[in-house]
Amino acid sequence: MAVEGLRLALSVDGSPAGIERVAEAFEGFSASHGVPDAPRRAVQVVLDELLSNTVRCGKPDGRELTIHVGFLLDGERLTVEIVDDGTPYDPLAREAPDTTLPLEQRPVGGLGLLFARSLVDGITYDGEGGRNRVVFGKRLGA
Repeated sequence: MAVEGLRLALSVDGSPAGIERVAEAFEGFSASHGVPDAPRRAVQVVLDELLSNTVRCGKPDGRELTIHVGFLLDGERLTVEIVDDGTPYDPLAREAPDTTLPLEQRPVGGLGLLFARSLVDGITYDGEGGRNRVVFGKRLGA
């Protein structure tokens, strides 16, 4: 783990323990830099959703998964980057579920990502270089 000014970067294994380590690191980073509660909670929910999906679905057969996470606090914006070497998957390519359908007619899945996307101010994905890279941002002000 390396801290430089308003940056934090860490690498964890793709496991529940790795997710917990990221959550603890983010809590410490956000507390030490005065990130307000509402954006801090929103980012934590999005981190948990994205990392949980990666650990649950992105593990390549026969090898361990490594996840790199970076936080950048720049003025009134917090940017988070998640890069993993797991199975290629674009979480933004999936069509949003139709929430107007009755519950028994809805396909399983997709609500967590829909909710996560609603909590941040922008999110992107790229799969260049054989890695999954998701970047999202959250404004800290009103």
